[in-house]
Amino acid sequence: MNKYRVNESEFIIEDYDRLPPFSGFLPGLTGEDGIPMWAFYTNRGQALASLGINSKAEAIMEFNPACTEYENTALKGYRTFVKVNGKVYEPFRYRGDAKRTMTVRKNSLSIEEISNEHGIKILVEYFILPKEPIGALVRRVKLENLSGSGLKLEVLDGAAKIIPRGISNGQFQEMSNLFKSWTDVRNCENNAPIFAMRASTADSAQVDEIRDGYFYFCATDGKAAPFICDADEIFGYDTSLTFPVVFEEKSLKDMTFSKPVVNKVPCAFTPMCADLGDRESLIWTSYLG
Repeated sequence: MNKYRVNESEFIIEDYDRLPPFSGFLPGLTGEDGIPMWAFYTNRGQALASLGINSKAEAIMEFNPACTEYENTALKGYRTFVKVNGKVYEPFRYRGDAKRTMTVRKNSLSIEEISNEHGIKILVEYFILPKEPIGALVRRVKLENLSGSGLKLEVLDGAAKIIPRGISNGQFQEMSNLFKSWTDVRNCENNAPIFAMRASTADSAQVDEIRDGYFYFCATDGKAAPFICDADEIFGYDTSLTFPVVFEEKSLKDMTFSKPVVNKVPCAFTPMCADLGDRESLIWTSYLG
């Protein structure tokens, strides 16, 4: 069966994560008033492998060569954890009976999973924010209940690792355990965390303040959603980031949201709860830039 097909201006790939790996970049075009960014994707996991501005040195999500990203994307890129009736499953990673599709367009990329086992369809779309004075990757997600009955869901969604502004991609890869001692997460009170170093780390007598930063923001139902930036709050002792141990053991109402994180490599996850009737959907939009 042919897994590749073209539908007008769309290139559609069935079972994309089981086919030979490939990689590419989303177009950085953002219109006259936009701020271009680069976004590197693969046909593994939730597709988005790395993100940054200007060059790979200014990566927001760690940049690696394609052969390494084929291994890392599913763990270190975007992740979604859905707790259904007390059990956690991760779309785009668990084997099961899921049907997955990737659609590549001129200026966007989307992936879809339909899981009959869990009664859920999830659609994720990526594109670079156009015509705005800030640069960001936009990620729109729609989670639909196909179970035929009501579902009580708890959801965690976001990026597993963020490089704070002030650490280059090379420094993060070679000395992240040292440099994390300068990391900070600001603007927590507005549910729009900004990730940056507290000061420059150059081997110099002069120490400079880091005034800019990378940000994460998520909206659902027209409101700013809370966030979790400490991976320990989600994965606990599983430092491989393979499974959200704490999320499996705790309800979201027992977890801590929107708190400052220092001296750690941050993540950026949004917690959500929903009671969905059959064919009802939960929709959220996040921005990382």
